[in-house]
Amino acid sequence: WVLGLWVLTLEPEVVPFPPTYYNNWKWAHVGFGKFFLAFSLVGTGLAGIIILRGWHRMAHYFRHMPSDDVLDGFAWRFMMLALVFESLMLVAGAVWAQDAWGRYWAWDALETSAFLNWLALGGAIHARLSYRIPLRAGAFAIIGVFVFAFFTYFGTPFYSDAAHKGVV
Repeated sequence: WVLGLWVLTLEPEVVPFPPTYYNNWKWAHVGFGKFFLAFSLVGTGLAGIIILRGWHRMAHYFRHMPSDDVLDGFAWRFMMLALVFESLMLVAGAVWAQDAWGRYWAWDALETSAFLNWLALGGAIHARLSYRIPLRAGAFAIIGVFVFAFFTYFGTPFYSDAAHKGVV
């Protein structure tokens, strides 16, 4: 219902996309971003199961699922795929920006936040592989990265004055 209330505040006029949006790199950029979020969401769901199974009240709901070690392995594999697609999204976005606006990077709010999200995801994967962090800590790291990504892609565009304003 929050989204419905927000829609009521929008201007009703239909404005066509500017010519810079009719570019194949734009579609690659957006598509890679969608895959990034999809893989992150699956990894977050698996991490959530690990956390919920740690609570005694919730454990019986997940007793028929694979062990926490197996879920953890799959969760991190999905997050590694998410990192690949976020990297591709950033590269495709930079190529598109160069073609559309004559610059690869502008450090606007969404670009900066997406880069910080990429660093956070890379840091979490590095910590998992290098320091063998505990299962629950890793699950919370995955969820933290997803929450950051969610607010990056569904929050930042609505207060930014750059090219990404209101675009998801």
